[in-house]
Amino acid sequence: MNIMPSISKITKSIFSSLFENVESFYFKDTLMLVQGILADRGKSLNSIATHVLSSVSHSTLTRFLNGHDEFFERMKDIFETYVRRINEDVYILDDTHIQRRSTKLPFVYKNFDHANGRYVNSQSLLTTGTLVNGEFIPLQMRFVEKGKNKNKKVVQWLKRSNIPNGSLVIFDSWYSHSEIIETCKMVLGVDAVGMAKSNLKLRISDLSDSTMSVGQYQRRIRFTNEVDISSKKVKIHENIGYFKSIRIPLKIVVCEMNATRVTLVSTNLQMSGEEVVRNYMNRWKIEVFFKSAKQRFNLEDCTLRSENGQRHWMVIVSVAYLILKLVRELLEIRSEEEMLNMIHMAISYMISMVCEKAKEAYSVLNYGLFPRFVDDMLIT
Repeated sequence: MNIMPSISKITKSIFSSLFENVESFYFKDTLMLVQGILADRGKSLNSIATHVLSSVSHSTLTRFLNGHDEFFERMKDIFETYVRRINEDVYILDDTHIQRRSTKLPFVYKNFDHANGRYVNSQSLLTTGTLVNGEFIPLQMRFVEKGKNKNKKVVQWLKRSNIPNGSLVIFDSWYSHSEIIETCKMVLGVDAVGMAKSNLKLRISDLSDSTMSVGQYQRRIRFTNEVDISSKKVKIHENIGYFKSIRIPLKIVVCEMNATRVTLVSTNLQMSGEEVVRNYMNRWKIEVFFKSAKQRFNLEDCTLRSENGQRHWMVIVSVAYLILKLVRELLEIRSEEEMLNMIHMAISYMISMVCEKAKEAYSVLNYGLFPRFVDDMLIT
C-alpha cells in the first residue's frame, strides 16, 4: 500500500484517538478508501481495491465497510466535533437524490425528479453541514427511508446537535414551515433563514388586508431599496409579518434579481433585508457540494447491498472531502479542480515508482517539471 504522506498525516492528526487502540488494518483501509476517492473520480469500490497503489482484494474493503459499525460511529462523532470546532456557526440543510438502477440497494425507492419531471428509482440523502472558511462541509449525511418524514429527521438532528446560541440555520422552502422554524427559535434559541412557499398565508401588520398568500404579497409590493450582492443588483423590500401556521413574527424580505421575485423569512427581526439575502445565498454552497460530491467524490458509486455499507461509505466520502479542503488550504491552492489535478499528478508519480519499469517511468514523467507542492504531498 502506498499512501501520500499528506493524506496520511492529516487523517491521523484528526482521528488520532480513534486509531490508538485498534488494529492497524482500520487505519490502512481508511487511508486506502480516502486516497482512492481522491485519486479515482467516478470509480467503483472494486477499482479502488485493485488500484496499483492498493492491490487488495475487493472483499477486504467490502468487509471493512459492511462491518465495524462502532468504529464508523466514533469516526463520525470525531469528524463532527473537529469540524464544529473550526466552523462559522452557520448551518445549512438540504437533501439530494442519488439515482440508482437497481432496486436491490438499500434505501432505494421511487422519488420525484424535479429536473426531469418524473419519478425515478433513487436514494434520498438528507444532508446537514456547516461553513468553514466560507465553504460548505457536511456534518451528517443520512438516508431517508421509504415512508419516513424528512422534516422529522431534521427536527431530531436539530434537537440532538447542541447548536450554540447565536448560530444561524439556513434552508430552502421545503423546510420553511412551523415545525422547523419554531424548533429553531422557540426550543433551541437559534435563528433561521429560509424561503417561503408562494401559497403560504401571510399577514403584514401595516397592510389593511387581513391575510393574503405569499405570492399575492410578492406581486403587490413596490421596491424602494437596491443593493449590490455578489456583483449583482438586487431589489429588496422588507417588513414584519405573521404566517397563519407559525406562532412567532418573522422578518419578511421580498427580493428581485434578474426579474425573478422570491420571499425570504428570518426569525431575527433585527436582521436587515440585505443581511437576510446575503445569508440565504450561502445556501447555494450545499448545492455546490452535492454536485462536486457526485462528480468528483464517488458519492454515487457505492453499490454495497447492506445498509451499514451505504452509511459507512457516506462517512468516508465526508472525510475525503474534508481532507481535500485541508490539504488545499495547507498548500495554498485556489481551486478544488487544481487541487485534484495535483493529487492526480502525485498519484501518477507514485505509480511510476512502484511499477516494474520505475526508472523508465520516472524519466517519462520528468520529475523536474513537478511543482513544489507535489513534492510537499509526496515527501514525509
